Amino acid sequence: MSEIVEVSESGTLQLPAEILQAIGPTTRFVVEVESYADSVERNIA
Repeated sequence: MSEIVEVSESGTLQLPAEILQAIGPTTRFVVEVESYADSVERNIA
């Protein structure tokens, strides 16, 4: 399962309900960080 999630300005990471329903308590996750700048081309004038 792969989903894109974002961290809010306050630092909260919110997961969609379908992810939370598919996992059990004490499940551990591996998080890969990919910044927006790394994932798209930027046009600088």
